[in-house]
Amino acid sequence: MTGTLNSQLLNLACGLFLLTAIGVLWRRELSALIALLTVQGWP
Repeated sequence: MTGTLNSQLLNLACGLFLLTAIGVLWRRELSALIALLTVQGWP
């Protein structure tokens, strides 16, 4: 593998990892928000 390809694969892996982490945090926050609104009497 060339250095450029190796660097691109590393950047791709890091980007996917960050997107996954953001998705997990957003999903947890969304479910907590829905639970809070349910407790307060929203639909």
